Amino acid sequence: MRDSTATDLHAVKPTLQDGSLRPVLISALRIFEEHGLPVIPCNGSKQPILKDWTNANPRNDGDVKMLFASGAAELVGVRTGAVSGIFAVDVDPEGGNWFAENIARLECKRIHTTRRECGRHLLYKIPPGWRVKNSVGKLAPGVDTRGEGGQLIWWPEHGGRVVEDDVPGLPPQWLLDELVRFWIAERVDTERVNGHTHSTRQEEGSGNRNNTLTKMAGSMRRLGFCTAAISDALHQENTQRFEPPLPGREVDAIIAQADKWERGSTSAPTPCAAIDWDKLVGDPPPRTWWIKDWLGPSPTLTSGAGGTGKTRLWQAVGTALATGQRYLEASVSPLRVLMWLSEDTEDEVWRTQAPINAHFGLTMEDLKDRLHIVPRQGQDNALLDLTHGKPTFTPLLNELRQQINDRKIDVLVLDNLGQFFGGNENDRHQATFFVNGIAGLVRDRPFAPVLLGHVARSPGSEFSGSAAWENAVRMRWYVGPTLPDQKLDDGEPVDSNVIYLARRKANYAAKDWRRLRFCNGLLIPDEPEGLRLDQAARNDTAERILLDAMPRLLAAGIQPTDGRTSNDYLPAQTVAKGYAPRHSKKDLAAAMHRLMGNGRLRREVVGKYANRSPRYGLVLS
Repeated sequence: MRDSTATDLHAVKPTLQDGSLRPVLISALRIFEEHGLPVIPCNGSKQPILKDWTNANPRNDGDVKMLFASGAAELVGVRTGAVSGIFAVDVDPEGGNWFAENIARLECKRIHTTRRECGRHLLYKIPPGWRVKNSVGKLAPGVDTRGEGGQLIWWPEHGGRVVEDDVPGLPPQWLLDELVRFWIAERVDTERVNGHTHSTRQEEGSGNRNNTLTKMAGSMRRLGFCTAAISDALHQENTQRFEPPLPGREVDAIIAQADKWERGSTSAPTPCAAIDWDKLVGDPPPRTWWIKDWLGPSPTLTSGAGGTGKTRLWQAVGTALATGQRYLEASVSPLRVLMWLSEDTEDEVWRTQAPINAHFGLTMEDLKDRLHIVPRQGQDNALLDLTHGKPTFTPLLNELRQQINDRKIDVLVLDNLGQFFGGNENDRHQATFFVNGIAGLVRDRPFAPVLLGHVARSPGSEFSGSAAWENAVRMRWYVGPTLPDQKLDDGEPVDSNVIYLARRKANYAAKDWRRLRFCNGLLIPDEPEGLRLDQAARNDTAERILLDAMPRLLAAGIQPTDGRTSNDYLPAQTVAKGYAPRHSKKDLAAAMHRLMGNGRLRREVVGKYANRSPRYGLVLS
């Protein structure tokens, strides 16, 4: 209540340049004068702007002016609980059914509408000897309470209406019973034991307080509550439940983490049913391939060192899939492709797309509604983050899910894992949790999520992190300047315009590889479409190259030899003369030894050196 030192409303010094009072200050003074309630300044998001607002208890108009001196004040809040003697039942639109069912017996003398459609604040007087706590959704979904340590916005000063305009009265007995049943109200906050007063608040260590509040935040997030509601509930629960309460900054840290979690649904998940064998009649359906033996509707991992061309490659693959073009292998009828590129701008995507269109004979109009590319450079791209060590999907996953299902996407490309995966890449559970969650974004039709990642720094690495990354996907592509099992000899050059694409894991096909050359801004596959290049075929090709190279080298005046230190070493001369654009010296050396082993090549004396010692070389059998 006001004291005798309260100043007249119009005696307060104006805060605006034109000599008038700020509207929010006028509202605060009006509430304080007419109702004697402890007002506090709040921002446009309904949050108090004072760090110690729970201690704010203005005694006169001057105190109110001091509280509202900040220009950040936009709304007038009123503290609830013992300090004001009132509590509120906050009915959101989701609680409309509860309000309609109970309106005849609510017996509420003071009701305000809020700025939310169908939202209402029901104000009641706290019964003597009772304490009412804050709660979220305990009475019913969308029905909260604001009590001890809480606050509410006085909406009649900000566009709301006063439906019932009387002094708040006591709640009806049935409502009080409901508050008790849900542990929202209790008769007293202390009890006398052997003449001493003991608090009924729990005395818990920091770990228990953190765990309790984190679980509470997680439950609220899964039920779809926004960050502001979680913040209100956690701070209120902390001050009312724990002795001593957790420091405010630690509660804020839990709330900040909750802001990254996926907002869930109030509906229960559909249980997974066992296979009904009676329904499986005849032959099983054929396996679906969108690029024969290379891409089907299952998770795929593409890894390679930075700068090897993974993004450029997949933009070309995505274009081919979206338009039904041939690339790597024959494609299928056009699909819908979505690419989230975390390290590219719109201009960079444009520069990459132009030569792709030229190669396929496409226009930008041909890509419309088929190929969707979202440049996300500079954005917060974490789809999964850790909460006290537990992997948790962030709200960004909802945005991705909506894009995928609204556009009926068949193939999703996420570039790259370093941006989208915020967990520990060496943790098997976190890796499989992420892959499974991304694959589960679509459940009612075939869907292929493609994850682009980097390799580790260790020599020979084909991907980074736990082996679970490879185990969780059904296909793994490797992109590099050489084949992953190819070791170059010292000094052997690497063609900077060539990359190799290797199918290193394929649950439903054999391993394979392709060689691509960078030409006019595009990676163009060298290999004829449909040619199988498994290890046996690769060996046969290398042997044929050497047999064809022998007479050509002899005609050029070069006598091939199997001596590695010789200038006429057959594998080295074959590569140097350009007869083997797709094979390394190591591949050709192995082929040479196989040919010598099966007698198709043999070493013979082919002449003499100046000192008359025999000179050996290779000849065809």
